[in-house]
Amino acid sequence: MDRQRQEERNADGAPRLDRQAPRLRGGRIHSSSSNDPRESLGQFLVRDGLISEEQLFKALSRQESEGRLLGSVLIADNIISEEQLRATLKTKAQESIYDLFLWTEGQFEFQEGSLPFDVLVSVELSVTEIVFEGIRRVDDWTRIRSIFPSDLVVFRVTGPPGDSLDSVERQALELVAAGKSMAAIALELRRSEYETAVLLFDLKARDLIAVDHTLDAPTAADPIGAVRELLTLAYTRLQERRYDAAQRAYEDVLALDRLNQNAKKGLIVVIEARDRDRATREVPLDKVPSWRRICRS
Repeated sequence: MDRQRQEERNADGAPRLDRQAPRLRGGRIHSSSSNDPRESLGQFLVRDGLISEEQLFKALSRQESEGRLLGSVLIADNIISEEQLRATLKTKAQESIYDLFLWTEGQFEFQEGSLPFDVLVSVELSVTEIVFEGIRRVDDWTRIRSIFPSDLVVFRVTGPPGDSLDSVERQALELVAAGKSMAAIALELRRSEYETAVLLFDLKARDLIAVDHTLDAPTAADPIGAVRELLTLAYTRLQERRYDAAQRAYEDVLALDRLNQNAKKGLIVVIEARDRDRATREVPLDKVPSWRRICRS
């Protein structure tokens, strides 16, 4: 299975295309990829406390300059172990695939052929187990959606946090108090819409938060859709050699999602491409250098 896609509408009414790509081998899920900005490997590693933001940025810089996989760089530098990478990739693949079960519409395309070579560690997930968990999540999602009708729901804090909250729950409460929508909270927490909704649903059940209002869709900000659109814009401007515009678009992505590894790598590419162009203009590549001897009287 090479690609799954779901077309929805952004807050401004423009179509948005989500892509998920589970890959199968021998009847098991071998690997998976996604274009959701919350589902990159770097996001999972930072959110689980395995690496710092600084370590991620340095590793992304090396990944871009050396043309290696992020996981390979981190293992080579002894920042994470292969076991930690495998566990993180398994969680990442599971969350990407579980998200498919919550789509209400989409298109499916099957491509038979060899697996890509850019897979450092395979995850080898059981399809049966994935299906059973996916069905359970669909039941949960139906119950959650009856209380939180969309990801544009905004909450308010209704009770004292107490001492029983973990760090993620406390961060979620801070984002609620800041007036963030569920979509914005999901991006800040670097968690899927489902994971975020389950967390907020539990906080509501404990009378710590309540639904305040739902943002108006035509005017509401869609941070995840905005990140995707800005990344597309930045890539386009980079291909056009409009480096300042590409840099601004990547910086706008990081203003929304400070850990977005595509934007961080994009900034590196922009800087390197701009430097190459400047060097080419100063020393044209189609000219042959010559040596002249200067005599002084």
